[in-house]
Amino acid sequence: MTSLPATVQLTTLSQEIGVLTEQLKPVEQSGISKYLLSMRKAGMSLPPGIKPEDLEAVYGYALSDVPTFGLKRTVEKIIKGEYDIERGFIPRPPELASMARAEARTIREDLIRLREKERAIRELQVKPEPISEEARSRVRSILGRFRAGHEAQKAQQRGHAAPAPMSADKAEYWRKIEALKDAREVSTEQQAFRNKIQMEMPEDAQGAATV
Repeated sequence: MTSLPATVQLTTLSQEIGVLTEQLKPVEQSGISKYLLSMRKAGMSLPPGIKPEDLEAVYGYALSDVPTFGLKRTVEKIIKGEYDIERGFIPRPPELASMARAEARTIREDLIRLREKERAIRELQVKPEPISEEARSRVRSILGRFRAGHEAQKAQQRGHAAPAPMSADKAEYWRKIEALKDAREVSTEQQAFRNKIQMEMPEDAQGAATV
């Protein structure tokens, strides 16, 4: 089966998202009054403790942020007897609001799923920008330096790293140090360090140091 073009899919998704978004809009006061009237016409009475003159104010406050679809579906089910509630009475405001939100949950979940699908299709439509030769060269240079440093680190860990050659200035400095008179006592560590320096010094500098 051939899939639809991305533009057609996005158009269809946009329409479906628009319908669900409209259904999830908070119900208006006129809608609340209409659904309450529908239940009263069906022979249902107000719950005990609520006066007729307070009907719209109390229910209007409790249902002010519930989705239109949720309240509509709840009232339809109540009138058809699909809810296990006290027969003959309209549910109390908090109960009716909770029932309406629960009925709208599937709409919210469908809306989230459609938006994720729409985003995925749009991301697939975005073409990556071509990489310039300058960028490629820079990446190769960085990669080369990384590999060289990595190999040097591995060699050092294996104990095969050769010491860096000593500069002429540094060799001259150590030659002058060697010419100084030794202390009365030279520790083992000091002697080992001196031997290391002598091994790293160029041959001409070593000869000068022993003169």
